[in-house]
Formats: sequence, structure tokens, C-alpha cells
Amino acid sequence: MAGLHSWCKVFILVVFFACLTTAEQGDLGSRGNSEPFLLVADVGGYTILQINITSGSKVALPLAGVGQPTALDYDPLTDYVYWSEWSGNIKRARRDGSGMETIIVTGGSNVYGLALDHAGGNIYWSVYSANTISVAEKNGSSARTLLTSPDIREPEDLVLDPRSGFLYWVDSNARIVRAAMDGSDKIDIIGGLTDPSAITIDYYEDRLYYRIQGYRIYSSDLLGNDIRQVLYEWGKWVTGITVDEDFVYWSSIWQDSSSSSLQGKIGKLSKSDLTKTVLVDGLVYPWGICLSTAAPPGVTTVTPTTTSPTTAGSSTPFTGCPSGYSAHGGSCFKAYNQGKTYNQARQVCAANRGLLAMPKDKDADDFLRDLKDTVDSSSPFWFGLSDPSGEGGWMWEDGTPYVSAVDWPNGGWQPGEPNNGGEGDVCANHYRSGWNDAPCSTPHNFICQLNDAIDCPLGYLQCGHGNACILAWKRCDGRADCTDGSDEDGCVCLPTPVDLNLGGRLAMLPNQLGQTTFEDIQNSSVVEMLDSSTSNAENRHPEFREFASTVIFPQCAVSEENNTSCTSSPHGDNTASCMTQLLPCRSWCEEVLHKADDQTKNRFPTCDLFPSPPHACWNPEPDKKYNQSKDALTLLDIVTQSLKFYHFLYDHFAEQKGTFISRHTFRNASF
Repeated sequence: MAGLHSWCKVFILVVFFACLTTAEQGDLGSRGNSEPFLLVADVGGYTILQINITSGSKVALPLAGVGQPTALDYDPLTDYVYWSEWSGNIKRARRDGSGMETIIVTGGSNVYGLALDHAGGNIYWSVYSANTISVAEKNGSSARTLLTSPDIREPEDLVLDPRSGFLYWVDSNARIVRAAMDGSDKIDIIGGLTDPSAITIDYYEDRLYYRIQGYRIYSSDLLGNDIRQVLYEWGKWVTGITVDEDFVYWSSIWQDSSSSSLQGKIGKLSKSDLTKTVLVDGLVYPWGICLSTAAPPGVTTVTPTTTSPTTAGSSTPFTGCPSGYSAHGGSCFKAYNQGKTYNQARQVCAANRGLLAMPKDKDADDFLRDLKDTVDSSSPFWFGLSDPSGEGGWMWEDGTPYVSAVDWPNGGWQPGEPNNGGEGDVCANHYRSGWNDAPCSTPHNFICQLNDAIDCPLGYLQCGHGNACILAWKRCDGRADCTDGSDEDGCVCLPTPVDLNLGGRLAMLPNQLGQTTFEDIQNSSVVEMLDSSTSNAENRHPEFREFASTVIFPQCAVSEENNTSCTSSPHGDNTASCMTQLLPCRSWCEEVLHKADDQTKNRFPTCDLFPSPPHACWNPEPDKKYNQSKDALTLLDIVTQSLKFYHFLYDHFAEQKGTFISRHTFRNASF
């Protein structure tokens, strides 16, 4: 009895500690946190911390076997944290510790920069010791090097601006550099810097923030102009920077003069009056820092093109443009800082399934002029208008003739242009403030245009305009995620075919597999999964058929007691217009497909493309039909979280081996 009493006391203490942790920070595994939070890589503490941006309360993520984390980023939709380690490996895991895996082995060390391309579904990283910047899909596949020596030298931090398709980084050439996200069109933004390091973008005010001279944070506009000092703390090395709409957050380290030990903190600086406060202190060696909301507004939903990304972001879709392209009027444009003849420029555009740009109205022309000026304001740029005969028969690149518009009578031609003057075949270019004609054989910069509808992979829904994809489970959720609102049109529930023996339940199409009608489904091979699941029961999860049927025929959120979620429908007595479709919950997907073979798994979207609480989703157990409050922790959840955190603390203190004085000292140190 005494033993049981002692166990109970321990249990109560564990639960009490867990409740304190939960009340202070919230459920680490919840993707529905309404308040943004910071994630900090504490190198010396062998841990990744989650920090409340208001109270400064912190909790260590229960990640087993974290090495010495340096750079990190966060995907708010899948709840995956991505981080690099001193060993050169790049890992990811959800904040609750699940799904941990090594996705990239760089083969080098000093991975100081890491950033997620939420729009393109990619991850970028820099390796200081190898002089490289590379990119891969978020699962680590299709890795390739974009930049290497002599284009870059010892790159440190990097940051992405997918709105414009740009990549920025700092390196040991004492500069901040910008390139297209495919590595092309590299240009120095700011030079002559002393020890530049951490860098980030303020997407609200279009400014860069970066560290120089060890202890200082400066900011500039995205072209490197309007430079201002925003922070100076003598003796405290700035190791990481992130910003939101109102504040700058930074990590820093210094050596305590009295104890000679290393100290670390997270600071918070008001952008309006530069008032600074200490958000968290007492850290060992904080380095990388990121905000859960740091992705650019409007570009956190993935929009696949020719490759299939792994994850996605918020409710607002991106423009549908590949990395490096900018959207306008339903098309995607990219200005190339490469001297090409007109035909050579055509070939570059065609290689990306595009054409030379065609500014057929003044609005498009103004956009292209601004776009080219961001690359080179003083050089000509070919666009898609030519006169092959040299006799005034101007044709657009898509084969349509050039015709002056009533409201734009001379198009974009400069006064006196075009003035062929017997030069033979001539082509149009954008030069300074207007159009100019020149021999097509002259090398000039150029602008490409993409306007074909993009293909959406499994798990995504194509918007009506064809230029963006959203996660399929966002359809009919009561909020328009496509810019044309097409994802909230036609939200109709229909009874499933009787011969499939699904109990006549209502379903809403299209499904995650891209099928839009029952006829499409019945004429496809996916129905075989329902027919064959019984015969293959020994090789499949017992709920496989129910899971597959819910993917193929998404459930409708219709109450059996009353149709409060549906309105009257013009389609007849056996249909209902509904607001919500229920796809399988992510946890159910992971449970069922864990037992499936690779061939079966490949017929479904990956599980990270399924919804999870607080989003509506379907689980066969009645007590797991969501929406579930993000704060609703069961006793088992609390105890499990406590034990994970206890083991983490044990590992943390058992593995900690030393402290360091500066970032430069750390490069050549070992734990």
C-alpha cells in the first residue's frame, strides 16, 4: 500500500507539472495555436525551445536525440519544425516529437542558413564550409546545388522572398547578395560590411534586417537603400533575427565577466519606438530563431507546378507561379538578366513551357516595366513582339497580330518608334520608359511569361482560374481560399452509388484524387481498392476500406438529427447543399497507411496533406469526430507530455558539455 501511495504522489507531481507546462505554453502538438510563438535553436543546450512572444514563457520541444541545432524554420500547416545540426544533417519533426526523420545529409558542416519556401514546397540551406547554397523538396528529395564558389564564399544565413521569387544571403565577401530562387541573376545588394551574419525580411514593410559588426542590427529596403541602425548592444553577439508586424526579435550571446560562463537571451524590440526588452534570459547558446507566422502573407499555400511539393501553409493561396516568377493578371512573369538574342530568349522561355512576355494592355506593360527595373533599369529587355519581315507586320509571340487599342493608341512605343529603317527582321524590347525596336540578333535581357493552367498533384484542388492549387480539404470550409472563390462554389452533397455498399451516405466531390463525378470514380481503378480490401485483409489495416472510401467519397458534415449545416437545395429531395466536407483526419491516415505497402500508399496523398484538429476531419471512432478544442488534453496526453519532457531534461543535462564565447569560436569548436 505504501508503494502505491508513493507511486500516486509521483503521478500527481507529474500531472501537476504537466498541467503547469500546458497552462503556460499550450499543447505543443496543436496546429491551432491562435497566438504566434518563437522557436529557438539552443546549440549549447541541445534543444529547440518554444517561446510565448508575450509572456516569454518557454518549453523545450520533446524531440529525442537533437544534436546541436543551428538554423531552423517552421511549417505552420503540417506543424513540422525543420532544423540543421552541427553535424551537417537536416532533420524535421512535429512539435509533439512525432515524425522525426533526417531528410538531408549535406556531407559538410556549418549549415548556418535554412529557410522553407512555403509557396514552392521546397527547403533551402547554406553550407558555410562547402561554399554552397542548395534546395530540395521538403521531404529531402530532388536535392540540387544552386550556387557554389566562386559565386559565393562561406555563406551564412539566408532568407527567401517568394512574393518576388528572390533569395537573399550574407557571406564572407562582406556583402548581402540577392538572386532568383533558381540561383540565377545574382546581384550584390549591399557591400563593404563588417562580419555580416543573421538576415531576415520584414514582409510587412519590405525591409531587410541583418547583423553586422557582431553586436549591431541594421535594416534597409529590399534594394539595399535607406540603411538604418536599429540595435546596438556592446559585447553581445547577435546570432539570429526574426520580425513580425510590430517587433524585432533577436537571439544573442555574451561571456559573463564575473563567472566567465556563456550567457544567452532572446530580446524584443519595438519597431515604432525602438524600446527593447528581454523576453527570455538564462539560455545556453541560442542561435537560429524563427516565428510561427514568419512566412510572407499570401504565399503560404503551396502551388505546385511541374513538381509535387510535400506541404502547404495558410488559407490564402499563392499566385500559382514557380519560384523566381511574379504574378500579374493570371500569368507569371520573370525578368532575366542574361544577354540573349531574341530567338535564344525564346528558347529559354520555351524550356519552362512559356513564351516571351506579351504586354497587350497598359496595365500589363506598367507591371513589366517595374519588373525589369528591379533587375536592371537601364538595359533593354526583349518581350514577345516581333516583325519578321521588317515591313510593319508586328505579331505577338502567341501568333496574334498586334493591334493598337482604342484606349492605348500607340501601345507602349516611344515617340518615333518603331523606326525599322530597313534593318530587316526586328523585334521589340522594353528600354527605359517605353518600347523600342532593334535587330533580333542583338543580345538583350528578356522577360518570360507563363500562363498555362498548372497541374495539381494528389491532395490539392485546382482553383477555377487554373493558376493556383489549394489543399483539397479546404474546399467548402466556409472561407474562400482561391482568389476567385471557386473552392466555395458547388458545395453539394450527393448519395453515394448503392452498388458500393457505403450505406447510402452523402459525399461531396471533387475528392483529393482530383475526381469530380461519380462516373469518373466508377470508371477509374480506385474503386478496386474498395473491392479488393476484403480479400487482402490480412495485409491491410482493418479500417482500410472505410479510410479509402472516405478519401474517394469525402463525407459531408450533415447532422443526423437535423440539417443545421445544410440548406435547401435546387437539386432535388436526395441532395443537400452543405458547407463542410470531412476528409480523414491526419492521425487516422498515418495509422491506416502505416500498414499499407508502397504501391497502395502511392495511390493516396501523403498523410501530411490531410487535415487535423482544429480543422474538421473524420475519424471512425465517434469520440474523435472533430472540431476538437486545441486545449482539450486527456489525462493520458498530459502524462505522456510530462514523461517526454522529463526524458528531454535528463538528456539535456546529461549531454551538455561546454559553452562558447562567440560564433567564430564555435565554428572550430567541438562539444
